[in-house]
Amino acid sequence: MPGPKFRSALQHLAAGIIFASVATVIVPELLSGSHIGTMVIGYILGMVLIFGVRMFDQKAGAESGSGSGGWIRLATAGSVDLLIDGFLMGVAFSVSHESGVLLTIAIAFEVLFLGFIFSVSFVGKGLPKVHVF
Repeated sequence: MPGPKFRSALQHLAAGIIFASVATVIVPELLSGSHIGTMVIGYILGMVLIFGVRMFDQKAGAESGSGSGGWIRLATAGSVDLLIDGFLMGVAFSVSHESGVLLTIAIAFEVLFLGFIFSVSFVGKGLPKVHVF
């Protein structure tokens, strides 16, 4: 079973793929128009969401201790991530078809890595392998 450093590296690789795709496709298109205000509002809302998820995770972690409830927190974080990815995909397709396709490919790689990480983590947190795989 992969260790925490390997899982962390895969998570950062998946996030980097999405970040690079958004930075090279969506941001230049938004900067070329008069969408700076929209970008600032999106950035602020994204930061609020990130800190909200972090506070939820810390509160849920303090209440459940280190028991088997950790997989629920992981699934919640993954669900929020996929929700944001879906929103980004919609924005990318509204910019252009090519942008949407590129971001869809990047998100497919991210989901592949996240699926692997979640599977390993769920087994490590007490879920039976039969339910995970």
